[in-house]
Parts: sequence; C-alpha cells; structure tokens
Amino acid sequence: MALCGPCYDLIRVCQQHTDLGHRHPYTSAYKFRDWLAGQDDGDSMKEALPRLPGLIHSSWKSFCDSLDNYCPFCWIVWSHIRDSPTALYHNENRLVFNVWLDRHNPLRGGGILWLKCSAEIKDYKFVKLMFQRTTKQQFEEKLARTPVEQHMGSETTVKTVKGWISACDRSGDDGCVAKRRSVMNSLVIPTRLIDVHGCNSQAWSLVETTKHQDFSKYVALSHRWTADTPRLLRDNYVATQAGRPDSAVPRKYQDVFVLCRKLDIRYVWIDSLCILQDSADDFLREAASMTEVYANAFCTFTICWESPDGFLRPRNIRAISRMDSITQDPRALSDRYVSVIDEGELRAAIGNAPVNQRGWVLQEQLLSSRILYLGNDEIYWDCDHGFFSETEPLSWITILDDYRRGKIVVNERHKLLTWRDLVVQFMTLGLSFERDRLLAISGIARFLFSLAEKSLPEGGDNSHRKLGQNVEYFAGLQRAHWIEDLLWCPDLEGPVRTKYQSGEHREHSSGSFKRCVDDIVPSWSWAACPGPIRWTAYDGDFRGGKPIGEMPQLKGGPLACLRKINFNPLGSDVYGLPKSASLDISCLLIRAEYEELDGPEDALKWLDDYGKDRVIDGLFTFHTDSFLLPLPYPRVHSDERSVVTVPVVPPCENFTGTCFIMPLLRTKYRDDVQIMGLVVQERPRADSEAREFVRIGSFTKSRDIGIWAEAENDRAHMGVVNALLKHLPNDGDEFEQKLRECARVWKEKEKIGDGVRDGIMVKAEWTTIRLV
Repeated sequence: MALCGPCYDLIRVCQQHTDLGHRHPYTSAYKFRDWLAGQDDGDSMKEALPRLPGLIHSSWKSFCDSLDNYCPFCWIVWSHIRDSPTALYHNENRLVFNVWLDRHNPLRGGGILWLKCSAEIKDYKFVKLMFQRTTKQQFEEKLARTPVEQHMGSETTVKTVKGWISACDRSGDDGCVAKRRSVMNSLVIPTRLIDVHGCNSQAWSLVETTKHQDFSKYVALSHRWTADTPRLLRDNYVATQAGRPDSAVPRKYQDVFVLCRKLDIRYVWIDSLCILQDSADDFLREAASMTEVYANAFCTFTICWESPDGFLRPRNIRAISRMDSITQDPRALSDRYVSVIDEGELRAAIGNAPVNQRGWVLQEQLLSSRILYLGNDEIYWDCDHGFFSETEPLSWITILDDYRRGKIVVNERHKLLTWRDLVVQFMTLGLSFERDRLLAISGIARFLFSLAEKSLPEGGDNSHRKLGQNVEYFAGLQRAHWIEDLLWCPDLEGPVRTKYQSGEHREHSSGSFKRCVDDIVPSWSWAACPGPIRWTAYDGDFRGGKPIGEMPQLKGGPLACLRKINFNPLGSDVYGLPKSASLDISCLLIRAEYEELDGPEDALKWLDDYGKDRVIDGLFTFHTDSFLLPLPYPRVHSDERSVVTVPVVPPCENFTGTCFIMPLLRTKYRDDVQIMGLVVQERPRADSEAREFVRIGSFTKSRDIGIWAEAENDRAHMGVVNALLKHLPNDGDEFEQKLRECARVWKEKEKIGDGVRDGIMVKAEWTTIRLV
C-alpha cells in the first residue's frame, strides 16, 4: 500500500535524521510532540498549530484525503477511532483533528511508530504499528499470494475457513475438538438445535435432539442480544419446529445459516432460539449445560460487531493492511509502498468489540475449542494451533499479542490463579439481568471445579437441603479457599482506560458501580459487588495458588474457622444461582463504628489526625480497602474508602457501635505483617438460631516489623492479639487451641513495652455468627 504525502514525509524525516549512535535515538520528527508537551492542556489543539516535523495531519479533511488514497498508516488510525468496522469517515465532520508522531523505533528497512491523535483512541493511548519499506512490485506479489475477495461470503473466504478446519482436524487426537471433548469425558448433545438443512435451503427449523450422537457436529453462536433478537417462546414453539424461512430472522442469523451451509455444517445452537425464553425452569436447566454446549461444539461463531447488512457483506479490500518479509531491494527506500502490521489490530477488532463487553461471552469463548470471529474487515480463526486471518491464513500471528482469549485448560497448580483472574475480568463486564451474574460464570466454575456430586437428584426435595463441607464451590466461593474468596473489595480504579494511559493503569469511571445487585446473591459473595473488584489477599505466598490452610500457623494463617456451609441451590445446579447461602463462622467480633466521609481528602485528614495505630480519644482507626455498603443492604455508596474506628477497653464515652470488624487472616510477607478481614453489620433476627450478619466491606491493617519500625505501630495488632487471648475458650476445639497458642507467641514477640503489651485491648467477643 502506498503512503500519503504526509506519512511518506514522516518516515523520510525519521530515517534521515535519526541518530542511531544513541541508545535512545532522537529524531527531528519529535519536534511537534515536544512542542505539544509544553503547551497548556485543553488549548493547544484549538490554536493554529506550528508546522513542525512530526505533525502528520492538522485537519479532518487532510486525514480523509489520505483515506481516499488508501494510505495504510491513516487507515490503521481510522480503525482505532471509528465506532464500528462499517462506519464511514465521510459521514463524520470533526472540527478539530490532529495526528502526530509520539515515538519512533528504527529497524532495518522500516521501523515501529507510535502515533497519537486528538480523537479518542478506543481503549488505548496510542496506535502502534510496524512497517517495512517495499516496492510496488513486491507488494502486488504479496497480494497475489494471499487474495482477499471483496465480498466476505465469497468462495475464496469459504475455502480459507475450510482450510483452517481441515488443518485442525488433521491433528487427530491432538485436534482442538478432540482434546476438548476428551477433557469433558463425555460428549453431551444440546437438548435442541437449529437445523439449517442442505446447501440450497432457504429455511430452518428447530429440532429436539434427544441427545443423539447424530447431532454432534454443530456450531455454537456467541453474540450480543439486541432489541430484534428472535426468541423461542411457548406460543411459537410448534411453528418453529415446523420450519421458518431465513427471512424471518435478522440478517446476522441469516448469514450464520448461509455460512454453515457452505461449510457443510447442518446444525446450529443459538441461545435465544434453543432455550425457552418464557420458562424459568427451562432456562435454569439449559444454562446448567452451557459448559457442554460450547466445549463440545464443532466450532463457535462469534459475531464481534453488529451491522444491518450482516457480516457476509462487501468490504473495502484496499484498506486492509498487509505485512511481508524483510526486503533487501534498495529501490524500496525511495518507494512510497510499505507493508504494515497494526500491533493493536486484534484489540480493536475483537477485544473492544461490543460482544466482548457481555458477561455471558467470557465463558462462551473460554469453553470453546475453536472460534471463528466474524463482523470485521476480515475473518479471524482462533484455536490451540494458532491465530490466523484471511491475509495471514497459514502463519501464526505472533506479533499481535495484544489480544488472546485466556486458557481454561490448566493444571491444578494454576487453577486458583486462573479463576481469580477470570473473576476480575468477568466483573468488568455487563449483563442484561444482574440476577444472572453467578449463572453467567457457572460454566467456567463447573469446568474448573469438578464435583463428585454435580447436581441434586431430579425431583428431590431441595427446600431444606444443606450441603456440608463436601461442597467445593457455591455462590462464587471455593470451600478450600473460603477466606481468600471473602477478601475482595470494589476496585476504585475502575475498568475504563483512557487514551493517555497504558493498558495496565485504569481510571475510575463514575458509572462503574451503578449495577443493581439482586438480593438472591449473598452479601459475602464477590457477585454482590455493584462493579469491578480486586482481591486483597493474593500477595506473597498466596499468589502462587497455595491454600492458606485450615489451621493457624505462627507465620500466618486463618484467624477464623468455617464451621458450616448452608447452601440451597435454585433448581438442581449447585454451580448456578443460590436460593439461599450462608456461612457459619467462629471469629473474633470487634465492635466498631464507620465514619461518613466527604471524599478522599477527608479520609486522609482522619489518618493525619489519628495516626496509623495510635490510640487517641480511646479509638483505633482502620482504613477500609474500598467503600462500604452499610445497611439497609444494598444502598447508595460514596465511591470512596472509609475509616472505621474501634474503641479500646474500657470503651470511650459517646461510642455507639454501627458495625463490627471481623479478622479473618494474619499474613507475614518480608517486613510486613497484615491482619485482613471483613466489616460486617448485624441484621434483625429472623427465625434463625444464629446471629445473622451482612458483609459491608473489608479492611487490611498493616504494620512494619523491620528494624526501623516504631513500637507505636504495634498497638492495634496488640489489641487484636490480647482480645484473642482473653476471649478464646480455654477448653476450645483443636482450631481454637492452636489459635490461642499462636496468639501467645505473637504477643511475646511484639516490640512494645510490657505495660502497653498487656494494657491494649479492643472490645470484642469470640462467637459463631452466620454470614448471609
């Protein structure tokens, strides 16, 4: 592809004026960037801009002219600022628009460019591309080797997809479908499928499979629901079985049917048409089999971007960038032709696609053995053997590592970390019905955490059933890691990246915590958070996936004991929605009071006034990990961290407790000792034999035990240790005896005066509560 004038001038300046003798080469093409860095934010782009090297475009018209001439650099920039692959730049009019060079890394015969622009770059701060100088003849030879037809439903495209399928299937037992089905142990067929009939058909019908193996070759569809999504209902069930014309469904469904016929695949599973949408029982039953539906599918079609014209539509093939091997032809240095790789291509085409903002899609893609991504300028293929595109159909795209779906087939050692990372990712995604959050990740949980008893007996009476300690997973919590799973907090950083930030740093969005959590979710579950979460107990040893253990240890461990799990699933799926779920926990319950703060400045003032661990006015202060959700639960929150005060015995005057803190874990990492736990509130007693509490937040109390640590910094920890020694029963069980022994040693090792060591005590009790 030939560069436009401004982009050609840019690479000439970069290559002519780069001092390769320096470790960090400087080019005069940085002059505009450096000038811009010295301007006041907000005004620099509105003024007449100086014509300095590095400024590529200073108007929307200039940019559009380059797009008209198919400049590859400019088309890549356009792909990162447009709203969808079908957007037309001539339909937009941006009064202020600029593109400039931010960084350049020279390579032999080419280089890497980091470009910025005044328009919003979707989910990133720059456009990064790699280019190689070439000649017109070499570029046209590359096009001839990998032809791409103008229509995405062409025979050339179909042949490419068939080639990917055949190459994967030729691997035999190492083929992606065979390997995934072997992991599942059994081939489970969906209850219903869509029959698209033969290659010349223009009609489809719903079939009941009776789980027969003849229906094992089917495509599963992963898509985003819209207002016109067709639904299977009781009153149209018979008509759907009798058959409907393709024209009865939206264009994207029609394209799915057409592509399946061309690929000689007769059956399709689509959630909206294979699950009764007006039957709660059918929905819960079929949702429980979601793991098998996607894991056993012959292939999953993912529609990344919606379009009224479907995904088998005409496209502008001249705008698709190409990359070729390094050329030695000296003529290339004077030629405008370049081959290009957009290093953010997959992030823009797939990672940022609307379908990947949907919570259900995470497990659909992770469970699938291979995926065909549709709806972009070209089709992509993803399986265990590699990631391929129409322009690179035979080679693995290794450089485009900005987006790859995660791996769910992991060994036991990595299972915990895989689950933790997936939950964090999942909690940034949206759902049409927040009530379904635990259900929308149940397939991943079922895949990772196998149970000997996967479901309750059909027709059994579940109303009073309480699964005991043998339950491994319930309502988002793993029994073996119950403390770690309780130690989460809202992530105030938020899930929204800005164009000025790297992919790792995230900026809080005011709308991140506005979900309406259903009261079916227990307060202690991470699914009860109204927005993104982060884990608080995964540093040091615990990041490696090593369980905390059930018994206290001198180096750290649990400060509370899980006595009983009370769990009653809604329906027969223990991985799905809970009808009720609570935890009976023996713990130290410390009376406290949360402070209503007016923002981060107020929280900092509290810490400045009271210090980290000093006793002032008879109070300790505990800084919560994030905002609180006090009773009535849930309620509107402040989106800010809070301060919880704890009275020292004897309690200070005018103290009215509004909550309790509940230590769960003591850890030691290098020179830092931490006590982590929950902030809870007691709720009015119902017909329960136990006191019931709801989780409203979490806390982490840290102190330095290094050689320069101050003795005063040990007071709050000392208060907790003394409370344990006072209130733990002398004739307690094995856990309580072990905790008392550890607390005695912890007290002896404190670097604090004897008088203070015995005098610091918090108002607490050792009791068993029910966390609901």
